[in-house]
Amino acid sequence: SPPTRRVPTNPTGPHQPDRSGIIEVMCAQEPEIAPGEEPKTPVPAAEPAEISAPKGQPALEPVDELVEPEELSAHIRTVVADLDADPEGDAASTYVRRPADRGFVFALFFFVGAIFLGSLLTSLPALHSHNWFFWVGLRLLVQIGGGLWFGYALADMMELGRWQIALVFLLFGAVISMNALLDAVQGPQPVEGTVAAYVPETNYLHDSFGWQLGLRAQIELESSDGHFMVLTPAGAQVPRWRETVRRCRESDLPIQFLMLTRLEIILDAHCFQSA
Repeated sequence: SPPTRRVPTNPTGPHQPDRSGIIEVMCAQEPEIAPGEEPKTPVPAAEPAEISAPKGQPALEPVDELVEPEELSAHIRTVVADLDADPEGDAASTYVRRPADRGFVFALFFFVGAIFLGSLLTSLPALHSHNWFFWVGLRLLVQIGGGLWFGYALADMMELGRWQIALVFLLFGAVISMNALLDAVQGPQPVEGTVAAYVPETNYLHDSFGWQLGLRAQIELESSDGHFMVLTPAGAQVPRWRETVRRCRESDLPIQFLMLTRLEIILDAHCFQSA
């Protein structure tokens, strides 16, 4: 190999140690040409490569301390082994993964569960006139709070305006729980009339959201002025008020419900004698 000379990159004097390393400079030599051979074109020196941080990650900071070659080669072998084991190339993300990514996954599962399972908080328990506000409030907390948490976690992971994105998903959660929100503001309302038809259903039901399993009844009421109204209560309240509805229908007496009209949840029911 060609001879080398060692040039300090930061000369500080004859008696000061060099703390920033040295550069080996190759001394240029004329290549030896054998008889009958054409002179070879010398290979130009490689340009220094710039190492930049991945997109979306903080910039690399300069390192003042020297790294031992053994440590560097061991780290490179570890990274290469991880990448070889992952054909999709996702293993590289493990070296820059942040806690915000895990928080986003938890918030996503919670928000999706709140969308599809939030209604169970008001359909499974037996709601009465004295405890309905607790269960409706819990449903609002889960759905609206889940939207707020998901929006904040999404903005934190994407490094966007956190509270602006969180506000958008908070409004989205409020839209999802609009019926519960209106019932919480309006409160229970009395609904009365004569039972014209009563169809209890305890099988798979088909509605605008597809097939679902549950308890749902269909009650058709005729008001005193001749108007008809159809109620479709669902959940634990269906078997609870079944006998009351049948008794009022068989005795041809009007029935009065105290219910949350948006969610169609019956809180109380009884027959009464019309004046």
